[in-house]
Formats: sequence, structure tokens, C-alpha cells
Amino acid sequence: MRNRVAAVGVVVVLLAGGSLSEGAEKKKGKTAPAKTSPAATAPAPGRKLPAGYQEVKTSAPELARAGYKIDGRSIMVYFLNLSPNKEVRIKYQVKWKKNENGKWVDDASMEGISFRLKKKEDLTREVRTGGKEIKDVVIDVVATETD
Repeated sequence: MRNRVAAVGVVVVLLAGGSLSEGAEKKKGKTAPAKTSPAATAPAPGRKLPAGYQEVKTSAPELARAGYKIDGRSIMVYFLNLSPNKEVRIKYQVKWKKNENGKWVDDASMEGISFRLKKKEDLTREVRTGGKEIKDVVIDVVATETD
């Protein structure tokens, strides 16, 4: 019983000491730089995108990688499962602007489409835009593990 009380007392003292030192730093006007882990700043492990593709942020960069390139009137979207042992469900949406008689108008396609990628599998999807010129491509990718 005494050991438990002593252990709890040590934890309380350590926690209080940490918060007191943080308060002292705030009073001095100095802020400590944000701590980032090397894994958070490094690119996700795995294969790279094919040449010519621009990377797209995904909801889970440790599970999937995505990229796109404009190919004439189409947008080629590339997906890659980075998980070594799990399937990944990909749900995505593609938006872009197209030139319609000299005016750039919003257009969208492939909303809410989802599919599964097996371990280390990749897939390229073509989105046909119907416009002669396209720009401002925005792709939202949500990746989740499945069993």
C-alpha cells in the first residue's frame, strides 16, 4: 500500500514539475519549437508515383498514395496501397475547371466513388472531362483499412 502511495506521489510531483516549467517558459516569452517526429515529416514509405504525376494528399498517407496528371481532355488518377498486409478502401472525388467559350467554369465528376486495393496493389483511373482545356484540378482522397 505504501509503495502505491509513494508511486502516485512521484507521478503527481513529476506532472506538477512539468507544468511549472512550461509556465516559466511562457512568462519569459519564449516558446519551444514544436516537436515533430521524423515519421511525420518524412514522406510515406513505399513506391513512388509514376513519372509525370503530381502527388495528392490523402487522409491516411501511411496507407495510400495518390497522384494525377492531365492527359489531353482526361485526368489520369493513380492510386497505390502502401499497406504490406491489409486491403485499403479508397473513396475519392475529382473537381476541375474547364474552358467553356473563353470562360473557366467549375465542373466535377467521379463523386463518392470507392473501391478496394489489395496489398501493395496500384490502380490508374481515367476521368474524362469533355473539355478541351482544363485546370485547377482538386482531388479529395479518403483511405481506410479494411479486413
